Amino acid sequence: MVLILTLAVTAGLFALPIPWYASAALAVLLPYWFMPFVIYFTQKYPVGIPLRAVVPGYGELPAAQQRLEEMVTGLKDLGFAEVGRVKPLEDVLPQQMTVALLQHPQTTDLSMVFVAEQNGVQVGEGLLFSRSRTQGNWIHTACTTVHQPFPPRADDDAVTLPAMRPIEEMWALHQARVAADPYAGRNTTVTDVVAFQQEIERRDVSRHLASGYWRGAETDPFLRPTPQGALFMTWRSLPPWKQLMQRPHVKRAQEILSRSSSGGPAIQP
Repeated sequence: MVLILTLAVTAGLFALPIPWYASAALAVLLPYWFMPFVIYFTQKYPVGIPLRAVVPGYGELPAAQQRLEEMVTGLKDLGFAEVGRVKPLEDVLPQQMTVALLQHPQTTDLSMVFVAEQNGVQVGEGLLFSRSRTQGNWIHTACTTVHQPFPPRADDDAVTLPAMRPIEEMWALHQARVAADPYAGRNTTVTDVVAFQQEIERRDVSRHLASGYWRGAETDPFLRPTPQGALFMTWRSLPPWKQLMQRPHVKRAQEILSRSSSGGPAIQP
């Protein structure tokens, strides 16, 4: 639908009574001025969708679930223990996400890995390490193939790399960040993965509404972008702003690994 609408708008530009080069310029810049309208009317963020716990699969698994198993196994090799897995109870969105939560019994660090699927095809994945701080916020170290158009909570100390990295490299980066933080605390033990994920989503909804980038109604099961939010999502998803937003995270990760005693491979943007 979006593709058809985009093609129709492009054709309409060349039908305008303006010079062809003006129409061409508007067509080239189409994502910057037309996508905010598309995002405003089509983007939505689910609120309060019931979650269900899922058990690990066995035997022949779809590619996305195989990838999830690989990441979970990699974390277990580092000493993490699996708490559980969750996914939405209802198929209310075109993309289905399965999340696995693990916790390290000695350090108490939490780790989340996820895969997103659409029509049986994997469309994204991510890895996150988290440690609480005594000031009430969090240290987050993450990498993901899913573009994040909004910044993290302002009071959290977050580094998010814009592509998947080796699990060992991300764990070393996270450990170095925790060791350098004088306010790093210890996480409480998590036993209920569904309740934990629901609490995260509740906080995310509150943060989105407070940011002014999303709007919601009591009768609507989704948050929807405000005009400001639609513009913000567009700009942070397109060059050069997308690269400018990612560069500080990559640079900071490089600096932390270079200072850590274990060193580490160079991280490329």
